[in-house]
Amino acid sequence: MASDGDKGKSSLPNNNAKASAIREDGAFWSIFAYLISGLLFWGGMGALADHFLNTSFLILIGLLIGLSAGLGLIWMRFIRQ
Repeated sequence: MASDGDKGKSSLPNNNAKASAIREDGAFWSIFAYLISGLLFWGGMGALADHFLNTSFLILIGLLIGLSAGLGLIWMRFIRQ
């Protein structure tokens, strides 16, 4: 029969695996949110500027800025560590 100390040690790798899976899931949603929010915000700013300035190219510029900003945030938070 295993002692109480053995029970804690045997469940430790399982707990670490669960914590790792939760962190990876959280990282996925954070990355997704950075990309979508950057595109929505800066694309929206470009669309708003297009509307008031009677142009048709600022939404593309806004989307490119939003994509760049989202990727920059992802790089700073997850890759550069």
